Amino acid sequence: MRLDKKKLLRFDFLPSRFLSELRRQYNKFCAASDKSAFYFPTLTRVPFMVQPKWFDEVDVIYCRMQVERQHWVGLVINLKKWEVIVLDCKREVLNDEHVAKYIEHIIIMLLYLIRNHGVNGRMLTQRLDPMTMSRPNLQFNVSSLGMFVFHD
Repeated sequence: MRLDKKKLLRFDFLPSRFLSELRRQYNKFCAASDKSAFYFPTLTRVPFMVQPKWFDEVDVIYCRMQVERQHWVGLVINLKKWEVIVLDCKREVLNDEHVAKYIEHIIIMLLYLIRNHGVNGRMLTQRLDPMTMSRPNLQFNVSSLGMFVFHD
């Protein structure tokens, strides 16, 4: 409620199946001669039909993603900064290059999805350069009470 009043950070959550569906479509997307005309299936268009309007009502999107069928990471998609931040508490499992390759479909396809199926003028005129990716080094400890303590 405090965030809504101040309008500092307007956010939404996406189900992980949204990113899984994008990944399934990636080879077809890469093979398409005209990326701007690529047809996205209904499952990938749903966030634009039922969610708050990106860019007008939402600046940040949170989503979880499974990598290599064994490892979960959190994604923060910042629309204002045009970047994807990968939150990974077990960085030793995968190196940065592997993670970058695994989210490549997001940083490339999402911009075309936004452009092709946006429900407001700001979405229809978004830039077509890929989003940047960062993977901050998060260190944390778990206390005996199960509380997380994050360190920079």
